[in-house]
Formats: sequence, structure tokens, C-alpha cells
Amino acid sequence: MNPDPNAPKNLAKLFGDMKDYVRQHRNGNTPIQKRAKAVSNARQVCEVCMKLFDFALIHGDHEIAVSHCEDCKKLLAQGYTALLESSRFAFVKMPEKDKDLRGLILRVDKATLDAVQKQMKENEQSKPT
Repeated sequence: MNPDPNAPKNLAKLFGDMKDYVRQHRNGNTPIQKRAKAVSNARQVCEVCMKLFDFALIHGDHEIAVSHCEDCKKLLAQGYTALLESSRFAFVKMPEKDKDLRGLILRVDKATLDAVQKQMKENEQSKPT
């Protein structure tokens, strides 16, 4: 690893800046602080897919609201049911006997989502091509 030839100069400048800061602080003159810049941040996060959306210029800290993005809203409105596991999700069309579950968001465990995923793969493989 090659040492940075500018390192001593940079350290000397930082040391000088620090001495100036301490001197100004002792005299009661605090240095002018820079204003925080407005940053484009998400104001909402989708409960289902965790997509960030509704970006706006925001100063400082803010809370992100939990909502539904347009894609997930559309699927839920079409009658799909969202199955949520800690790090995954799936949209499924519920059978007629479970029509009261259509358009809902259900939290499931890993084994349940694995079984749903396996069933979906089997159904897709058994379709005629």
C-alpha cells in the first residue's frame, strides 16, 4: 500500500481548522453552520412489496407512512390475495370457497409460503404448452 503523499498536508490543514474552531468557540463566536439541504426522500412504503414511493423534497428526519403502491393496489382490487412472509410475498387468486379472503393481505409463515410456491410451480409445469 502506497502512503498518500498529501496526507501530512491534509492533517496539518485539519489541525489548523480545528484550532480556528476552538479559538472561535472560546471567543463566543460559533462558526456559521451550513443549512441542511432538502433531499428527495420517500414518504410512503408499500406494505406488501416494500417498494418506496411518493418521493418529495424533505428537510431533516421524517416518518415513512405504510400504504400500498399502485401495482399492489391494482392486484388487490382485482381480487388477488397478498401472502406476506418476513422477506417474501406472493399474490394468489383464491378459490370460490375462500372468496371472502380475496383482496386481503395475509401474513403467513415460511412453510406456508413455500407450500404455495411449490403448488404454483407444479401448476405451471402441468399446463400444456
